[in-house]
Amino acid sequence: MNEEKSSGERPNGWWPNCSDGFSDISVSLDSVETQNGMPTAYLKCERRNYLNMDCPKLTKSCAPDAFRGARVRMTGWVKTNVAAGSVNLWIRVDGDWPNQPILASHFDNMYDRPITGETDWTSYCLVVDVPQTSKIIVYGIFLHGIGELWLGDVQLEKVGFETSLTGRDWQ
Repeated sequence: MNEEKSSGERPNGWWPNCSDGFSDISVSLDSVETQNGMPTAYLKCERRNYLNMDCPKLTKSCAPDAFRGARVRMTGWVKTNVAAGSVNLWIRVDGDWPNQPILASHFDNMYDRPITGETDWTSYCLVVDVPQTSKIIVYGIFLHGIGELWLGDVQLEKVGFETSLTGRDWQ
């Protein structure tokens, strides 16, 4: 990324997190790579050992009130330049079920369909259910490897139950 692209600002509403700090990670708004005329979130990681440990993420959360009892589709536009590893969108619905396994109906991290290599802008969709007892919806993108990603125009919307879930169960 050229410096003139970056505003130096944190992407609006997104919080970066990584358990190992941010020494080799860049996060900013990119005003050149836009989606629907808006700047995009930019994340770059240059440290090889992120392939084997907690990886850098951009995360948002929202109250589930508008989505309780519904099926929800998260849509986001992603562009990548990944030298090693993958990029994955993810969404998780948390609630009053701490002793139950993570179910596909409440979680998807594109584990079975990662984004790899160099890709142009592509729209991806993740679909989960939001039970009545949900407490929070957490979602975002992570870079499990070396490279860079751009994320734009992320939306959450209700869809009908005829829309298939995209996650898988975790035992």
